[in-house]
Amino acid sequence: NLITWPLLNTPKNLTELELHQNNLEYIFPKDLEVQNLRVLDVSNNLINFLPSTIFIQLEKLDLGYNLINTVPLLNSIAPFLRDLVLDGTQIEQIEFKEQTILGSISLSHLPMLKKIEAHAFANLAGSQLSRDESHTCIELKISHNDFLTNIDQDAFGELRMCYLDLSYNNLTTIPENVTDWTKIDVGVDLQGNPLSCSCDDQWMLESILNTLYYNDALQVLLIELRCQSPEELQGRRLVSFLNHKDPFCRSGSSDAEKSSKIIQQSNFGGFFLDSDSATSSPPSEKHFKFHLAPFSTGFIIIVALSIIILVLIVVVGVKWQRDQHRKLTRRNRLYYSDYDY
Repeated sequence: NLITWPLLNTPKNLTELELHQNNLEYIFPKDLEVQNLRVLDVSNNLINFLPSTIFIQLEKLDLGYNLINTVPLLNSIAPFLRDLVLDGTQIEQIEFKEQTILGSISLSHLPMLKKIEAHAFANLAGSQLSRDESHTCIELKISHNDFLTNIDQDAFGELRMCYLDLSYNNLTTIPENVTDWTKIDVGVDLQGNPLSCSCDDQWMLESILNTLYYNDALQVLLIELRCQSPEELQGRRLVSFLNHKDPFCRSGSSDAEKSSKIIQQSNFGGFFLDSDSATSSPPSEKHFKFHLAPFSTGFIIIVALSIIILVLIVVVGVKWQRDQHRKLTRRNRLYYSDYDY
């Protein structure tokens, strides 16, 4: 039931402080300088603003499940902040109003968040080093936001990410150009979204699926990565489409059963390759069957050529037979004319 900061002075050697699950309306008194505090957890309180207290060495700040409704200004009060948690707050619009450098930020379980606008992260930069140490990046977690249905393709701008978690939101589609997916080192978590699996989502199979599938440590991010629509693909795991050519762009067929399969046309016009892929089977375990398509263009061409060849054989055979009969008649006439009966 703590409602105010209990100490007149903060101990200088204090490095970690947890005040979560109280009724605090503010963190510390105003105009206070905290020397060595590195970790501060004030989650699950009633805080709706930050004081002008300066945290000289603060590296991690957890403001989750408070009454804060905007992304706070942090550079002036915590210049060395590395990790920020804003889960469960009342933030309706993500906007960094000043240049901010972080190693990680979590914006999950936000009940008011419905859309991430263009340039929402324009003033945010990362402080972590990428694996090849060629640039800095940030771990960004935006998950379990039940009403988040849209991300603008310009939302992240030039923000470089080490890891991106967009899992368990209400996203039916994710813009291909929202970031450079090839430069995300650690992984991308898109599980739990009701993906539409339309032609606009085809890019995910090439840009994300291969990276996750062929890295054993990242395959856990494929478990609940599924299609929600169209109806014939509902519940199908995206991993079942691995190495197939444009499966999402084949929807709209009048034959629902045919739409639900992955079909690859071979060079033999009368045949097609049909993969009855199990939802959890990797590409190497797929079983293929050949079927005859009797009314395909290739089949008609083959039948027409066969008929033409057969007619030519008959014509040539008749002509050869007549020539042979004529030669035999002439030889018999010459032979019998030498005898007088």
